[in-house]
Amino acid sequence: MPDAPTAPPSEPRAPLGHLSRLGFALVGAAGIDEIASSLLTDIAALPGVRRVGFALSEGGGRRLRFTASDRSDDGGVDWCHIDAYDDVPLTLVVRTGEPVLAAREELAPRFDDFVAGQPEDVRAVAAVPLPGIGSPIGGLIVFLGEGWAFDETQRRLLEATARRAADAVRRVRVRGVDVRDDEESRTS
Repeated sequence: MPDAPTAPPSEPRAPLGHLSRLGFALVGAAGIDEIASSLLTDIAALPGVRRVGFALSEGGGRRLRFTASDRSDDGGVDWCHIDAYDDVPLTLVVRTGEPVLAAREELAPRFDDFVAGQPEDVRAVAAVPLPGIGSPIGGLIVFLGEGWAFDETQRRLLEATARRAADAVRRVRVRGVDVRDDEESRTS
């Protein structure tokens, strides 16, 4: 009897494999930088994803501590701050708790400067809040090289990823491991 045909090597079958590995990485993360690194690496590996950003609310909600897949390398995670009142998709989702899921041309009327600053290969953006008690604790933004339908399955995957990230952040913060916040409060 001939051997059964083997499937040709291919890209990951679906985002679920990446997100499953991401879930394990988030559960085992020892600090905020490790959470960020896992998110930026695993989500950026999904087909069609050009860039990933991750932000946490700080300073009583006045700013977001932000990093992105193009800001980080093997040496660590490079953070910066975004004024929480800047009118960009990520700050909007953190303020309102509502996702922003849109093609580039749909974003342009509301976020003109933001869209103009994006490379041409970014065709859509998915920004989702990291759920917190009462208000979001941050947000996740995915820059896509192709349009997504943003159907129920894609929305649920994004929301599940944001929930897992938020759970990991809360777990790390409860243990008092968010060293960067401790250092900033001592120097202030």
